[in-house]
Amino acid sequence: MKNKENLIKSIFKSRTIFKIFKIPVNIHPSWYILFILFTFIIYYDYTSLIFESKSIIKEILLSATIVIMVFFSLLAHELGHSLVGMRYGIKVNSIVLFIFGGIAQIATEPPSPKAEVLMSIAGPIVSLIVSAASGLFYLLFSFFEFEWLGSLFFALSSINLGLALFNLLPAFPMDGGRIVRAIIWKKRKNLIFATKYAYISGRIFSFLLLIIGIVVLFKENYQGLWFILLGLFLDRIAIFSYKNTLIHQKRYNSEINPEERMQ
Repeated sequence: MKNKENLIKSIFKSRTIFKIFKIPVNIHPSWYILFILFTFIIYYDYTSLIFESKSIIKEILLSATIVIMVFFSLLAHELGHSLVGMRYGIKVNSIVLFIFGGIAQIATEPPSPKAEVLMSIAGPIVSLIVSAASGLFYLLFSFFEFEWLGSLFFALSSINLGLALFNLLPAFPMDGGRIVRAIIWKKRKNLIFATKYAYISGRIFSFLLLIIGIVVLFKENYQGLWFILLGLFLDRIAIFSYKNTLIHQKRYNSEINPEERMQ
């Protein structure tokens, strides 16, 4: 178990590439694997089929551009969480982008259920706004028959819509699971109790991803491996997040007035 926890902690040991709103934005080495892998997946499954330009280099560059859009979409999503958290006095140590997505590394848990909900919903709202705006640009460029630009904004719109909907699934520690935790926390007035039941939902969801991945893999579809890896990762990070809550709860009890915690 200790080795698995070290694997999760290693995600935060990444290189800072720039800062935004004084928040370090870090890239884990696994992101570069994602960049190469997804560039060729998008090329084979999307750009090479949609565009028959007979220019492999052009289609690969378009695929790489879409993956870069994924980078900025994840950054915008995590930035939404971070900025709301900062409004509640929560220190954001960094935003880390890695092979399975992004994580806003915060120093403490949200001080109240209300803060938890607002922080959790901020990321998906940002993603939905980007998706809607990109969809409008897609329609605009398609109307004027700018096929390549239209395809980029269609991809960006689809990516952000998928990012928002996936994160709203009620599985801790994803955004939807954190909203579930906030509801239970508000009702039972106990963060540890709420986290325990939310993290169980996260582990169940991880198990379902594993089952889906195995079924898809047996159908000779390589995407099944991605579901399996994602399921394993979410299971580990759910446990890690639960333990982190246990570690920090004493600090909350000493620093936060109970009446303020329930606002």
